[in-house]
Amino acid sequence: MAKSGIKENDTWFRILFTLFLCLVFLAVPAGNVQAMPFNPAVNYGTGNMIYGVAVGDFDGDGAPDLAVTNFADNNVSILLGNGDGTFAAAVNYPAGTGPNFVAVGDFNGDGDLDLAVSNYNSHNVSILLGNGDGTFAAAVNYAVGSAPISVAVGDFNGDTNLDLAVSNWTSNNVSILLGNGAGAFAAAVNYPAGTGVNFVAVGDFNGDTNLDLAVPNFADNNVSILLGNGDGTFAAAVNYAVGTGPTYIAVGDFNGDTNLDLAVSNWSGNNVSILLGNGAGAFAAAVNYAVGTNPWSVAVGDFNGDTNLDMAVVNNGSNNVSILLGNGDGTFAAAVNYAVGSAPRIVAVGDFNSDSAPDLAVTNFADNNVSILLNTAPPTPPTVTTVAATGIGTSSATLNMTYTLGNYSAVDVRFAYKKSADASWSYTPWVSKSADGAHSAALTGLDSGTQYDFKAQLKYGCAVIEGNTLQFTTGGQPLLGARIVAEMAEGASAGSLPVRLAPPNLQTRQVSVSSGVTRVNQTVTVAAEIVNEGETPGSTNIALVINGFTEQVQTIRLEPGAARTVEFTVQRDQPGKYEISVGDQRASFLVVREEAKASTANNGLLPILLMGGLFLAVIVILVAVFRKRPTY
Repeated sequence: MAKSGIKENDTWFRILFTLFLCLVFLAVPAGNVQAMPFNPAVNYGTGNMIYGVAVGDFDGDGAPDLAVTNFADNNVSILLGNGDGTFAAAVNYPAGTGPNFVAVGDFNGDGDLDLAVSNYNSHNVSILLGNGDGTFAAAVNYAVGSAPISVAVGDFNGDTNLDLAVSNWTSNNVSILLGNGAGAFAAAVNYPAGTGVNFVAVGDFNGDTNLDLAVPNFADNNVSILLGNGDGTFAAAVNYAVGTGPTYIAVGDFNGDTNLDLAVSNWSGNNVSILLGNGAGAFAAAVNYAVGTNPWSVAVGDFNGDTNLDMAVVNNGSNNVSILLGNGDGTFAAAVNYAVGSAPRIVAVGDFNSDSAPDLAVTNFADNNVSILLNTAPPTPPTVTTVAATGIGTSSATLNMTYTLGNYSAVDVRFAYKKSADASWSYTPWVSKSADGAHSAALTGLDSGTQYDFKAQLKYGCAVIEGNTLQFTTGGQPLLGARIVAEMAEGASAGSLPVRLAPPNLQTRQVSVSSGVTRVNQTVTVAAEIVNEGETPGSTNIALVINGFTEQVQTIRLEPGAARTVEFTVQRDQPGKYEISVGDQRASFLVVREEAKASTANNGLLPILLMGGLFLAVIVILVAVFRKRPTY
């Protein structure tokens, strides 16, 4: 018996524990869950000792393709993408000796993407011009510094032709090769950096529209910033301390201030340094975030769809990729790791399966393949819709919107509004919302007789989305004459209600209704004939008001002598009082009521009472019979 009791208790414990876990997971709001952004890696074979990877559409089919450098084979593998996250078999093109990095750009202006490959052992850069069909012409080589590792592309002299920047490991400098726009390049000009120049990144760090350079110095544990002069030359390097053994730099705006920041992978420090830019070419002190073992490279992208930039860091020693989700303020969440191949080197970002979410391509040096990590579907974005204004008076109005949060836990909403004739917008304060719903804001102090534009705005992360733009027109002064006091009596027949309004502007001649007294749920049509008997154009809002609430609004504008009939059709589900509101005055004209149904109600109740009485009588008879039944 004891055993049975233990088993029963154990079974009930398991059931209750399972229910508890279900409740815990169901109780977590979707917007607060940081979903794992990537699926497990799928690998594609290339050459031997693959190093660099770049993304581009090489055959013009709209699907991203891959270019991968094979260090031991002295060539570049092209893997054409199918647009569904898969890739065709690699096709190889010769480069220099010991190719490391590959960069993509249109170097001859024919609209087809070309390749620039840095060759570590032959101390040059190979240019392979693309044919636009996924194939490439033979490489043409240009000398650079000693042991070039990486190559970057940008227009450094403002002539609209793409130029090259190459980091040279042993000569401790950066080579600049200016492009002529026809696929050829001028001789390299070198600029000193630190010791062990491992990489070069490009960006406008001081906001002068000239491209600048950022270079990690592996042996000096710092980053050199070389500000561009806009003519292809660069200022002397200024250094900023980072972690130990910096290898790679990614550029992005991590705190939403529109200034470019830096993310630096530190090989020996097992972390990533974040340096926030001030927009003038300088950077704040580095803040470090732990990742895996021996981080080799870093790339940025919005991997979870919240509009904040995140980081993907390749860890050469732990054979994985660390994903650090950005908070939008320059800080990052703790790393989440995804397994890839052996001795991974470089990561590139692209949408490989056409779902608008950024995916990853990672080169695995020891496995001779590239890992593709497809992003899971990003969160559902919020939505916002502008709704017609209500409560419109001569100097006031209430703006309305509806919104949804999507998968986000909170958003901010506000309205933008202005006179239609003005260019600049005014704004109501941001209001935080944590559930789907509607929002309104009352405006006062508006000009009378004036048309206004307004639209709803919603902010999530660093993104602001807008609803459609609507208009309303405030009432004029004086728009109408004497207050309307006529009211159609209850029980009156359908017809017209004369409404007398005085000049000088718009007047309401009469209001007609389809029924004076109507039952609930019956459709009622209300029409108001408006005429301009003045000498100048006039405009106003005509509203149908039921039980004190504005149900429908129409805005009209009439030239002198013009007339128009405004109609409203509505079906009510409860008794009420209908009014037409013109400007800030109302004309009561209809009472809707439920007709008396007392006799009908009594007639309906009688059969129920009879059936109930009959059922009770049967019960009494049955009880009596069973009581008299003899017992055997």
